[in-house]
Amino acid sequence: MIEAPAMTVKLWPYIRGVYSKDVLYRLWRVVEESGAGPSLCWGQHDPEPMRHDLPSFVRFAEDPGRHLFLLTNDDGKEIVGCLWFDDIIPNYRCFGSIFMRPSHRGDESLEAMRLGLAYAFGPLHMQQVWGITPWNAAKQLCLAVGFAEVAVLPGFAWVHGRPQDVTVLRLIKETYGERLS
Repeated sequence: MIEAPAMTVKLWPYIRGVYSKDVLYRLWRVVEESGAGPSLCWGQHDPEPMRHDLPSFVRFAEDPGRHLFLLTNDDGKEIVGCLWFDDIIPNYRCFGSIFMRPSHRGDESLEAMRLGLAYAFGPLHMQQVWGITPWNAAKQLCLAVGFAEVAVLPGFAWVHGRPQDVTVLRLIKETYGERLS
């Protein structure tokens, strides 16, 4: 008998009105407490310093073109991060992003990515999922689940007051399916 590994992360689609009224506040607090607000939004260019306030976060979370998922611990009580898909072309491709509380990175991030990709290639019917990141840890996570590095854009991002290289990655459905076989 083969047993499935114990799940340590759960993926919950964000649907307004389904969860407690403070769920986006709680997720925002996780991001704020980790100090990751500016890093999370590295690709947004604002003439003023990025405002990582709660109203901005709620607008981000409720964007109708974005599929946002809450990530919780195995009992569903502690929010440990979020995962989202946007820039979606139906039945073709999307961009995927993930944030995990630093104390839950590693195997839990890997599990969260696998759950998110199962959604993207399953119910969302994507043929490709793309990622773009200036962060080496995020790049390594993508590579660990089967993404291929497509390009490096030298100095593409302006992060913490200086240019940063950005890696572009892609995972196609067939490749992901082969990894599961």
